[in-house]
Amino acid sequence: MRSASSGTTGSYRNAWQPESVRIIQKDLSPARRRTAVSRVFYREEGTGDNLMSYDIRLKDPVTDETLDLPVKHVMTGGTYQADYDEQTRKFSPKPISEAWLNVTYNYGRYYYDATDGDPRFAHDEISAYYADGTTGPVKTEYGIRGIYGKSGVESIPMLEDMIGRIKAKYKPNGEWLITSRERTRYRDKSGKEVDFYYALHHRDECTSEDYTEDISEGPCDDYWEATAANAIRPLYQLIAMAKLRPDGVWDGD
Repeated sequence: MRSASSGTTGSYRNAWQPESVRIIQKDLSPARRRTAVSRVFYREEGTGDNLMSYDIRLKDPVTDETLDLPVKHVMTGGTYQADYDEQTRKFSPKPISEAWLNVTYNYGRYYYDATDGDPRFAHDEISAYYADGTTGPVKTEYGIRGIYGKSGVESIPMLEDMIGRIKAKYKPNGEWLITSRERTRYRDKSGKEVDFYYALHHRDECTSEDYTEDISEGPCDDYWEATAANAIRPLYQLIAMAKLRPDGVWDGD
C-alpha cells in the first residue's frame, strides 16, 4: 500500500511518497461538485480570511507540540491522512495518534450562531477598514475558535453546549428541520450543464443560473454540505480527543 497526495477537489496527483500524506479534500460526487466548490472557498464572516478550514490541534502546554492520543483514530475532516491501495485504486483513512482535526469553514455559520454572545467563546475584536481610511464599530468575534487556548477539560462543556444549542435550533421536536439553500448551476454555450471548474475556465462561454433547493439539516453523506448534523459531528470528535488528553491545550489555524 502506498500513499498519494491530493491536489484539487475530487482528483489525485500521481505524486507517490513512501509514507501517507494528507488528502487536501475528500472526493466529491459529480452531482455535488458544482455547488460544493463554491462552499469550499467560503470566506469566513468578519475576518477577511480566504482560507478553507479550521485546522485544530490539541497541544502540549509546555512544548507546544501536537499531542499523541493513547489510541489511534480515523476521525477525518476536510483534510486527513490516507493510505492508497494500488490494487483497488482507492484511498482509505490512515489510523493516526495525532490529536488533530481539520474542519471545513462550511460549518462556520452554525458555530457562530451557537456561540454568539457567550463570553467563553469571545476570542477577538475586529472592525471593518474602509477605503476612505475610516473604521467601523468594534465587533467581538465568537465561534469555535473560542476553544483555542483552553485546556481539553475546559473545552468539553463548551463543545457540549454548542451541540445542544445547534440541536435545539435545528432539531426542535426530534426531527431535523428542512431549510433552503441557494445554489448555482452552470451551462456551456450549447446549453449543457457543466461543473464549476469548466465554467471557471470558460467563463466567457458559460452562463449561470441561481436556484433554491430544500434540504434536511440532518446527516448528509456529502461532507462539504453545510447542515446542522454535519456541523455537530466534528464537535463530538473534538470532545473525544479532549477526554483522551484533558491536559492538552487547543490551538488552531
